[in-house]
Amino acid sequence: MTPSRSVLTGWHASVGAERLRAEFDRNLEQMEALSATVRGECRRLDGDGWQGAAFDAVLGHVEAVFGFNSLLCERAGLLRDIGVRALSDLHATTVALLDCVADAETDGCVVADDWTVTGDNPDHAAEWGEVIAEAAAAVTRADERGQRAVRGVLGEMAHLAALFVPMESLHEAALGMESEHRHPPESAEGTAVEASFPPRTSAVATQAAEAGITAEQLMAVMPNLPVAQAREYLPALNAALQEGDISTPLRQAAFLAQLAHESGELRYFEELGDAEYFRRYDPDGVAPAAGNTEPGDGPRYHGRGPIQLTGRANYRAAGAALGLDLEGDPDLAARPEIGFRIAQWYWRSRDINALVDAGDFAAVTRAVNGGHHGLAEREAYYRRALEVLR
Repeated sequence: MTPSRSVLTGWHASVGAERLRAEFDRNLEQMEALSATVRGECRRLDGDGWQGAAFDAVLGHVEAVFGFNSLLCERAGLLRDIGVRALSDLHATTVALLDCVADAETDGCVVADDWTVTGDNPDHAAEWGEVIAEAAAAVTRADERGQRAVRGVLGEMAHLAALFVPMESLHEAALGMESEHRHPPESAEGTAVEASFPPRTSAVATQAAEAGITAEQLMAVMPNLPVAQAREYLPALNAALQEGDISTPLRQAAFLAQLAHESGELRYFEELGDAEYFRRYDPDGVAPAAGNTEPGDGPRYHGRGPIQLTGRANYRAAGAALGLDLEGDPDLAARPEIGFRIAQWYWRSRDINALVDAGDFAAVTRAVNGGHHGLAEREAYYRRALEVLR
């Protein structure tokens, strides 16, 4: 429900976005400076003649942690951008709503605190009422997206903060694994320390799912996905899970299983093939894709993104829903931060969460693929994801 007019006029989402950006930047600068200082001091001691196996081990450990923390700072920067974008989106929709109200009042209407529009001309007031109702609905959607995005960022940052603790070995640092000296987060179920903690209930599992998945979980589901790509994609993936209400272990497992099959474990964000092959999707081709109406639409609107969006009509619909010109610039769909949003839109627009909740994985596959192609492999990914996420 959209907040009242008196409440909304007091919102300062743009100020919040700038404060969030400034706070993130300040902490990132401090972390980077501290890491660089420790590294520099160790190198100075090395130049002063400090030596021996113990010092070499310390120096190697510092270098490993420095490199790992640099990656984590980059990841925190991506999370910062997600939060800022959510608040900026909320600010833009709020300003648009208040502008509509100002225009309506300039036009002789009266807009109440609950956004009801009245005026001497009932038809005129009704027209403005429809415009303002749509603008208010856009604010509500932006607010809900923002809340989901912020929850996702907070959950990911909590996991990220734990990873800044120095690791026991370079191998563990590279994988972001938990050492025996660290208390694991909730997502560590299934590790060697599992027996030290109470079993996870379905409520706890759902709460963890709402906070997003970790890079380790993603790589466990998709073992061929390089660690660098897993870390790069994670913020956008978790934001998509929040935006699409893919918020339970079952839903997330099904979503990851379908993406794993469609994109070769997130390694291919463009369908494999050349222009000649993609002409099969043209209107007069052997396999015309949804909404392709012109010669050349097949190559232009071939599969892109983790869910392999295909066909002019799908590009147009996804673009309209997400506020992007995907029909005019289809290459945008291959960008990870956009591709994951498209995937959740496709999932949500087909009400696939309901199919997952009903336990009909074959229907889930049909909704994604249009048939049951690769069903056995998709089911194998699904079972693996359930083991990882539950």
